[in-house]
Amino acid sequence: MEIVFNDSNSNNHLKVLTELMLKSDEMIFCSGWVKIEGLKLIAKELSLAIKRNAKITLITNKEHTNQECIEYLKEYNVNHIIIDSSKRYFHTKMYYFVLNDNYNVLIGSANLTSGALKSNEELSVLTSGKIGDNEHKKIALYLERISREYNA
Repeated sequence: MEIVFNDSNSNNHLKVLTELMLKSDEMIFCSGWVKIEGLKLIAKELSLAIKRNAKITLITNKEHTNQECIEYLKEYNVNHIIIDSSKRYFHTKMYYFVLNDNYNVLIGSANLTSGALKSNEELSVLTSGKIGDNEHKKIALYLERISREYNA
């Protein structure tokens, strides 16, 4: 387990996310708020992931994802699940990565915005393990439920 926070030494959420994006075949980003500036910060890594046929999903709140972000994600062929927050408010901030039979997951306070990834006071926990371990089973159940309920 590693604690991730944004500090002045460039050790921030953005650095962790982009490093994991470069070495993952599957990525699921859960972020209630998404802003175009945050997406642009990870654009290079998104492009590289698409080129190597990585599977990418972004789950966001309808209320906090503007049309500019939606169009931007379409350019990258990202599977985008938009949750109607009038039914149930989506507040999760989780970034899940898979390579072979290993996973990494960053869970904390950082949304997919420039401030949250670089400069806001944010705190997250990064953990890793093998696909199928106890923690992974719980994460997988959560992601399956979200996908089933909102991707219809």
